Amino acid sequence: LPRTPSSNFFSVSLVQPGGTTTGKEFAAIEERAVRLVQIAAEASPQLILLPENVILADLSQDGVCRSRWQSLARQCGIPILLGGQRQGRAAAFLLEADGQLKALRIKSREVPFFENGVQGRPFRLLPPIAPTTLPADPGPVGALLCYESFFSSLCRRAVREDAAFLAVLTNDSWFFSQQAKELHLAAAVFRAAETGRSVLQAGLNGCTAVIDRRGQVIAQLKGEEAGILTVRIPVEEGGTLYLLWGDLWLPLALILLTAAGRKSVRQQGRLPFTPRGRICY
Repeated sequence: LPRTPSSNFFSVSLVQPGGTTTGKEFAAIEERAVRLVQIAAEASPQLILLPENVILADLSQDGVCRSRWQSLARQCGIPILLGGQRQGRAAAFLLEADGQLKALRIKSREVPFFENGVQGRPFRLLPPIAPTTLPADPGPVGALLCYESFFSSLCRRAVREDAAFLAVLTNDSWFFSQQAKELHLAAAVFRAAETGRSVLQAGLNGCTAVIDRRGQVIAQLKGEEAGILTVRIPVEEGGTLYLLWGDLWLPLALILLTAAGRKSVRQQGRLPFTPRGRICY
């Protein structure tokens, strides 16, 4: 849909701690993440974004871990959005610049038979969807956890909840190939184009990238090593046709294809053809 360029920009630092959770490096990952947050704060971003599983604690319940990250947020004077655990599921926690835990969101779409249907939990075909938007500055952020970026309906819902941008917190370290990580990033590209919102994807060891509202990757950390990506992106408003109509185009396309096929069959039925394609009179 037609829109005017946004004049409101904000800066954000995406932190990639590096390492892999499959190697039980959890403590080392958190230590690197803390150091990288301190370095990222020197650029004075308005938000620091960390990936899924950067901690394995529930900040709303674990007082020791919460105290550490609250102190870090106060030291930096910058809000921090990071991935942890809540009720045995991945979760996103938003800490204010003063260290207060402002909001959290539990992952609602889990990987089948890897997260969903294991650890004594029954398999749920269509789990309930919790609100996807967290109240951050300078605008609400649509927080998605890992596999959720494959669900366009979640992103559409986040933007309809007034999300100014989308953040994907992911841990792709258990993927066995770079191609799988790039496929996950490609899903974020589609979500940006569908919603007309910038998508910021923070990976534990890749792919950490920023995608603009047109679906163009405008910045990316190369490789799996630890690093920081600081960018300025616009606070987007307005909508797209997909936000208005969603997946309604699928049945419409099916109806149009069916109608076109029936018309073609009727037209061919009026002119009998031989197997060689010559018209018989």
